[in-house]
Amino acid sequence: MSYRITRDDGAFDSGLKKLSSRIVEDLPLREAEFNSFTFRVLDAQNNIVDVGGHSIQIAQGKYSVAGQLLPEDLSLVKDDVTKQDTTLELLFAKNSVIPTRTKKTVTVGKTLIKNSDDAISIMVVEGSSENHSSTNKPLGLLLLTGKQIAKDLLKGTDIDLTFDLSESRDLSISAYLNGTGQEFTQVFEPKPRVVPVKMLATEILALESKLQSEQEEAEQNDNYEASEKLGKLVAKVQDLIVSTGALSDDDVTDDRYKIEDQKRKIAQEMYAATSSKRLDIAKALYQETKRSTADMVNENGNDREKYAISSIFARESVFLNSTNPEKIKVEIDELESIRFQILARDPEFLTGMFMHLVEKRTSMNDQVQAKQLIDNGRRLIDQESWDDLRSVNGRLWSLLPSLEQNSEEMRFFTGIV
Repeated sequence: MSYRITRDDGAFDSGLKKLSSRIVEDLPLREAEFNSFTFRVLDAQNNIVDVGGHSIQIAQGKYSVAGQLLPEDLSLVKDDVTKQDTTLELLFAKNSVIPTRTKKTVTVGKTLIKNSDDAISIMVVEGSSENHSSTNKPLGLLLLTGKQIAKDLLKGTDIDLTFDLSESRDLSISAYLNGTGQEFTQVFEPKPRVVPVKMLATEILALESKLQSEQEEAEQNDNYEASEKLGKLVAKVQDLIVSTGALSDDDVTDDRYKIEDQKRKIAQEMYAATSSKRLDIAKALYQETKRSTADMVNENGNDREKYAISSIFARESVFLNSTNPEKIKVEIDELESIRFQILARDPEFLTGMFMHLVEKRTSMNDQVQAKQLIDNGRRLIDQESWDDLRSVNGRLWSLLPSLEQNSEEMRFFTGIV
């Protein structure tokens, strides 16, 4: 008799070999996947002999009997206010075993007024967490609108998020609003895709603005090759603006999916065309942030902050030699976080912020409450009650109208930070 082993995807076939009491066969495996093979025993006439089992399954890498592996990173899109951009926070890493769940706490970046048309977006995208959010595929979007909330959701309020990913890759997003006591939940299937027309239009307009800015900078630096590439992309994205304008908010066709695919492709081409420039900028910004943060930590940092910054310095040889500026940006954000922690304890910084907000008093929504807070703030400065002054500053900021909060240096895309 003879035997034959084939891989079910057709990529391996041992051919017919003589059967013996012991068989040794090298089977090639696909990485990080379940590999299925079929083992057959045949008689002299090549008829299959029933030997009570024909299937061989071998899991390569991390695996679970009950689950499968996630093919791409899933990340939460958040606002990066200081850079007027978005950033990605990793939720589930590629090759995670599903089903799985995770929890995150985010902060409301702008006040959401009850009954308004404004909204906060809890947006999950699929793709490398080191990419820019615009180049990844949207997977789920939970919108929290002013018409849904029981009362105003103030800037600085925490939202507790829970993300559940089923074995069939259905994504459940739950958001508990600490400011109102409400909870919202929505489940998203991997198909159909979630592409709201309003969100798509906002992303495309932002992409056009970014492209035009990059093209103008390339021209100023006499980088005509990059300028020409970016100019062609500007024309493409302007065509998308026209196409998106023709879509209704309740569009049920495949057009919005096609437009979203084209938008992501343009974004990918833009980031590829400007990658070397962004890498140089990221490295320079890291060195500048490193110097300023190191000085602050040496003067006023605690043991935890000293340990955190030394850990970043120990990783330098890895991320500074990377060709991905997003990896360097993650480390810059870590340094900025350490820096802000120290500033938030600095009386001079807190007093300066308070005086800046006092200058904005006439534009605040509630003048009576603003006067009470300002009087209290001045008293706290005299008493040197810096923790309480930090709280007063936050409440004064929440009284500023949205036009003041969302000025050129304070724009929001998702509304969470």
